[in-house]
Amino acid sequence: MAHRWVIVVACAIVIVSIVPLFMLVGKNFLPVDDQSQFELNVRAPEGYTLAATSALANGFLRTCASWPGVTDTLTTIGGGQQEQVNVASIYVKLQPIENRRVTQADLMLRARSEILAKYVKEYPGQLRTSVQQVAAISAAAFATLTFNTLSAVRTSTS
Repeated sequence: MAHRWVIVVACAIVIVSIVPLFMLVGKNFLPVDDQSQFELNVRAPEGYTLAATSALANGFLRTCASWPGVTDTLTTIGGGQQEQVNVASIYVKLQPIENRRVTQADLMLRARSEILAKYVKEYPGQLRTSVQQVAAISAAAFATLTFNTLSAVRTSTS
């Protein structure tokens, strides 16, 4: 009990150091890494037809497909359980990390600043947009699976 104040001061230093250490530590459930893929999502207003949503998604697609490092794109309209024709998702596949000069994060930022900002200005208050990494964990969807099983029949002769 002779060093009581040393313990109190040490505890105070530990408690005060929690805030700056918390700011330095990453807070994502999954680490942010360059997976060479991301997706753009857009939700148009209710009442948009499949053709109107397709035209909107093609505008997004044309812009990002011309960027360096982009190898493939895939547009899905009306996907998901609700099959809404006013919802589009554009999957963007990039070259492997060692073959491109820009990072995935840079291209995602470019998509936000160039594509989404342009369309949000053209359709003020009408579109919901996002750019995000492809989900590593997703909910299951209903699907019909067909399995063909082959059974080996063993016969023996006596």
